[in-house]
Amino acid sequence: MQTALSRLLGIRIPVISAPMAGAAGGALAAAVTRGGGFGFVAAGASPLPSLLKELDTGRKELDLASNDPLPFGIGLMCWRLEAPHGDPSQADAFLSAMVAAKPKAVWMSFGQELQSWVQRYREREAQEGLSKTIMFVKACTAKQALEAKGWEGVDVVVAQGIEAGGHAPTHDVGLPIISLIGTLGPHFPSSSKPLLVAAGGIATGSQLVATLALGAQGVVIGTRFLATKEALYSQAQKDLILRSSGEDTTKGMKWDEARATLGWGEGVDGRGLRNKTSHPDHEAGSEEGKKLYAEAMKEGDVDRIVTWSGTSVGLVKQVQSPAEILTELEKEALASLDRLKQVAA
Repeated sequence: MQTALSRLLGIRIPVISAPMAGAAGGALAAAVTRGGGFGFVAAGASPLPSLLKELDTGRKELDLASNDPLPFGIGLMCWRLEAPHGDPSQADAFLSAMVAAKPKAVWMSFGQELQSWVQRYREREAQEGLSKTIMFVKACTAKQALEAKGWEGVDVVVAQGIEAGGHAPTHDVGLPIISLIGTLGPHFPSSSKPLLVAAGGIATGSQLVATLALGAQGVVIGTRFLATKEALYSQAQKDLILRSSGEDTTKGMKWDEARATLGWGEGVDGRGLRNKTSHPDHEAGSEEGKKLYAEAMKEGDVDRIVTWSGTSVGLVKQVQSPAEILTELEKEALASLDRLKQVAA
């Protein structure tokens, strides 16, 4: 399947694995990329040595030398390096490490000034005399997507619907993905950059085709790739995903209150699988709530710790390799296109 996105990235199928903090490491990014899609390693939520370790894992999985360019991407959670909730003193170190790694793509998300992050990265790679990486920017609303479209140096705008697992637009400001891409599609022609990519609640080839029909050039998939051995989630979290449905997810800030991760910005909350921490009556941000969560983290107790999942979780039925998932998505997408041809006949 060839779209403007697959041609830009040099991939077989226009599917990207999301840079999911705590789940998307080097093994997953490498496996998705090797399987014909495009993988991202998450950055920012953990200290810099953790990122460097995951990048090294990805290199080893693909038999790359330490100075070889990375054929996968790095996704930066920018607020973790901004005041007041993050640590700005680490920003230069992260940017330098990312540029030095020479990733094929970089993804900027969840920052107060995403445009400045794009500019800073572009300036840094120019100083190093490097070719421009492919620049992704994530948008949580149609307005944000259209603003990012006008920024210099942006190649891809990822528009995220409210169905997404992890952090995404709240119901107050966001739209379901079919409405969001339907709104934005006419503004993003495939003949010019930036390209439009859909994210949120997508797990099948038929859904991929639907977003292409609306004007996207590809999709970002998160939850489905959590059910792989390469994902960094615990086995208990993966088992929970396999036995859950979309109705088992909920949105809110309870988990973030318990973890004291509150720098996401206005109009953003997190979707995960319901548990004791997300219960409406639970005071997650209290000292007792934080203590219970910290203890659960040590024990890996999924009855309290967050298992981020999108509404597509009910479509995830088994653990598969990333290559198997991509092959299945491709077959489903082609079958969907054949059905549409029959409708049009």
